[in-house]
Amino acid sequence: MIKKLSMVLILAMLFSVMSFVAAAAPVPVTVQNVWFNGREVLSGEIRGDILRGDTLEVEVKLIANASSDDVRVAVDMQGDDRADIDERTEAFSVEAGKVYYKKVTLNLPDNLDLRTGAEYIVHIEVSNRRDERVTKEFVLKVDTPRHAVEINDVIFNPGLTVEAGRSLLASVRVENNGEKDEENVKVALTL
Repeated sequence: MIKKLSMVLILAMLFSVMSFVAAAAPVPVTVQNVWFNGREVLSGEIRGDILRGDTLEVEVKLIANASSDDVRVAVDMQGDDRADIDERTEAFSVEAGKVYYKKVTLNLPDNLDLRTGAEYIVHIEVSNRRDERVTKEFVLKVDTPRHAVEINDVIFNPGLTVEAGRSLLASVRVENNGEKDEENVKVALTL
């Protein structure tokens, strides 16, 4: 009886170890190439031509080593605690030996870290339903545009309707997300 019980325990432990190893296996694809805004990025290369407020289009070339269902490509950018910058593709299936191109677009906020030349990690993850995954990381140096003055808000007082003979007051909130200080900024309102 004890031998049977120990044999069952050993088999249970063996199955749990095998399932853990299977869960840790990579999704059966190879990330062949990655492009940022149409230009190929090599491993270890730091891209420095991206500005705050830009759109970053990430294209990934995948080669399927085996067939798999519910594959997704997720891209996120880490390095700024104030903004969650991530996007993913819809689920798709891959067949062994075929090539797939997937695009993901990240919208970089205007108010990313104010330090000029701040570096961010672009993390690309290809995963499937069985929690198998393949990852790649690239360093992206995000710069600040020289001039980036924006109108954030306009408030009209007493409202949008003005009676004859009355005045209309406007408060305009302007934000400078650029690298340079701006002097003599003028806001003009016209009807």
